[in-house]
Order: sequence, then structure tokens, then C-alpha cells
Amino acid sequence: MNDDKNNLNENEKIEIKDNNDNKETVSPKEERRKKRRGRRSTAKLEKEIDILNNKLRDMEARLEKTYVEMVDYKNRYLRTMADMDNYRKSMQKQLEEVRGRTKETIYLEIIAILDNFERAMQSFKKDNIDEHTMSIIKGIEMIYNQFHNLLEKEGIKQYSSLGEAFDPRKHHALMHKEVDNEEPDKIIEEYERGYMLGDRVLRPAKVIVSKKKEDKIEDKEEKNDGEE
Repeated sequence: MNDDKNNLNENEKIEIKDNNDNKETVSPKEERRKKRRGRRSTAKLEKEIDILNNKLRDMEARLEKTYVEMVDYKNRYLRTMADMDNYRKSMQKQLEEVRGRTKETIYLEIIAILDNFERAMQSFKKDNIDEHTMSIIKGIEMIYNQFHNLLEKEGIKQYSSLGEAFDPRKHHALMHKEVDNEEPDKIIEEYERGYMLGDRVLRPAKVIVSKKKEDKIEDKEEKNDGEE
């Protein structure tokens, strides 16, 4: 009985070995199939890799384009901000110039009023006048001084030109007048005083300027007769 069991075990071992040998043995046809399947898998993987690479290149191209557009938008924004800042400064400068010209126009109108005050005060003869008239004169002088103080607060000062050399930047010559014992181009009369705004002439003084006295025709003829 033991011999039968041993024979049975031996047969099972041989069968298992034959099965293992059959598993390890692959036919050439099957081998070719495995190779084709391997090549197809490799080709499929390579195709997928190519697709992924193409997508990656496409994404890189789009990212680069987006970056270029972003830089362009940033530069446009900076240029726009610079233009707006320049425009603001330009408008502010123009506004200041308009304000300055408007102020100067008002100053000149006040100065014209002061001129009339000066003429009015010069026309009064303070000798032999009654107290009522004197009070009127004092009231006019007080208003005149108030206008002057107002202009001085704005940096405007009056200047006198009598006895000075004629300067076309500060003086407006109404006429030239012959004067004895006087150098030419000197201010001998002042019709209206000039005004300075800071270090700039706001209104030039209207003046009469001396000129060299010319010999009369009779004097020239007498001189010529004497030489003959």
C-alpha cells in the first residue's frame, strides 16, 4: 500500500513538472505577438508623450504671450500715469498763470485808482481852506494809504524815478524835453509813478526825459557869419 502511495506522489510530481515546462515554453508565434503588443504599447506611450510635449509647448507659448501682453499693459499704464501727471502739472501751471494774470489786472486797476487819488490830492491847495474841506482831504489821504498798504501786503511797491537815468525796462518816456544845465537821458518829470511786483516791473513809470539842447538856426547862422 505504501508503494502505491509513493507511485502516486511520483506521478503528481512528474505532472507538475510537465505543467511547469509547458508554462516556460513559449511558441515563436506567441513571442511575436508579445513583441507586437510591446511595440504598440511603446508607440502609444511615445504618442502620448508627444501629445503632452505639444501641450506643454503650447502652454509655454501662451504663457510667454501672456507675459509679453502683461509687460505691454504695464508699460501702457506707466505711460498713461506719466501723461496724466504731466497733464496735471501743465494744468496746474496754466491755472497759476491765469490766477497771476488776473491778480495783476486787479492790481493795475487799483494802481489806476491811486493815480486818480494822487491827482485829486495835488489839485487841492491846502492854504486858506476851511476845516470841512481839510477833513475831506484827510479822508481821501486815508483811503489812499489803505490802498497802498493793501498793495504792499501783496508785495507791490511804488518807486520814484526823478533824477534817475532813463531805463526802458522801468520807464515809459512820454516825451523828451530840452533842459538847460541837465545831462541828457535824465528823468526830469514824472507823470505817473512806477510799481514793482517783487523784483519785476508791474507798471513802468511814465516820465519826461531830458535831451541835449540843440543850437538854434539863428545861432548857427551868426556863428557861420562870424567865421566868414
